[in-house]
Amino acid sequence: MSSNQKNDTNVDIGLWIDNLMDRVRIEEHLKRKGFSCEKIAEVHAAFQFLQSNSDTILIIDLQNGSLDFEKMRQLFGTRPELMKRIGSYFPHVQIHLKQKMQQLGVTQLFPRSMFFADSAAIVQKIVEENA
Repeated sequence: MSSNQKNDTNVDIGLWIDNLMDRVRIEEHLKRKGFSCEKIAEVHAAFQFLQSNSDTILIIDLQNGSLDFEKMRQLFGTRPELMKRIGSYFPHVQIHLKQKMQQLGVTQLFPRSMFFADSAAIVQKIVEENA
């Protein structure tokens, strides 16, 4: 699906993005493409969101002040298959954040500029890979 097409699936996207401007920008872009979005604010909520339905995708800004990698390891370690439905983005210069997520088993990691260039296409790719 190109980024100009509507999303035909009923997929809920959790946005664990503390930065309000970023979250609003991404949410508006995703909603225009047919996705529904929900704000996520901490690890337990993220875990419950992904467990609630197999048609959910979680997007995480790795610069979140509320992001606790150790709590993620503890919770998500019991359900590693959930990590396939997580996409995250990071600043180019903070590769250590990317490496921490890779250690948790997240493979959908994008430099911030790439993610913001077309977040809907990236989210659609994650959806298709988990269909």
